Amino acid sequence: MVNFIEARADITAIVQSHFPEWVPDGLVMCPFHDDTKPSLHISPEGKAKCHSGRCDFFARNIIDLFAKLEGVTYNDARWVLYGHIVRSIPDSRVEAHRKILKTKHNVLKYVRHERRVSDHIIELYELGYDLSTNRITLPIRDQFNVCVNIRKMAWRKKERENGKVISIKGHGEVRLFPENKVVGEDKVLLVEGEWDVLVGRTHGLPTATWTGGSGSWNDDYAWLFRDKIVFVLYDRDEAGEKGTGLVEDKLGKWASYVEVLPSPNIKGKDLSDWIRANSSYAHKLGDHIEGFELPKVRKVKRCPYCGQEIKSETQS
Repeated sequence: MVNFIEARADITAIVQSHFPEWVPDGLVMCPFHDDTKPSLHISPEGKAKCHSGRCDFFARNIIDLFAKLEGVTYNDARWVLYGHIVRSIPDSRVEAHRKILKTKHNVLKYVRHERRVSDHIIELYELGYDLSTNRITLPIRDQFNVCVNIRKMAWRKKERENGKVISIKGHGEVRLFPENKVVGEDKVLLVEGEWDVLVGRTHGLPTATWTGGSGSWNDDYAWLFRDKIVFVLYDRDEAGEKGTGLVEDKLGKWASYVEVLPSPNIKGKDLSDWIRANSSYAHKLGDHIEGFELPKVRKVKRCPYCGQEIKSETQS
């Protein structure tokens, strides 16, 4: 998070909100002692040090400087600055949507029985309901568990006419869902759509999706696949076929292993359909993913002088 803040924060704006006269790499009046002339140097990176000889104030980075100027802890400053950069959505809004869903028994029936999403997953992924759009809400959290978007999913034909899934205006960046889970997993089953993720997770599968659909990819978050084993199972249609080709090409630069799984001989076009039609498919898929291991490559130690293989620790 510190690296992210240092790379993306508008340091000039942060510093000038406290010292309007400051120019990068310049001096300002130090607020931590009775300064008679500018003695506090602030670098373009946000590091600071007082050179008055009467004050030992210093800040090691922009977070440290912000914390000391605002009189808050370093940890609190870190979260405040990060929230400004990513334009985080308050958890209070997520919680408000969750409370409304608990009163919408017809919507819960749809999620549980038509979509086949378990109560555990409904709670874990904080599904809710937005009265203004009459849509089911799904918070999108980043690697630090900060809410950066709320996807609103249509559950009736009337709402689908305006798009199956929509984002909060200004927060529609293509991201990986659930990023906060994927970041700690070794294997990923990449599918097409949020409902497929929720259904897959209901059955213990490490499902994930790009929030923009089958043709989506965002290089900013491709690092989340670094050194992972990735299985791709997109929808059985033309869009799914094209999307598979796209992600397979992109994943090759990051993942340790990529396998495109064939569509099963089951009625339907996506993972949700296939599991609904035959629940044993989820178990079969899970066994394949869980049991898969990359072949172990024996590391050969060689003498740095002659190049011959060293077969024992005592061999010289």
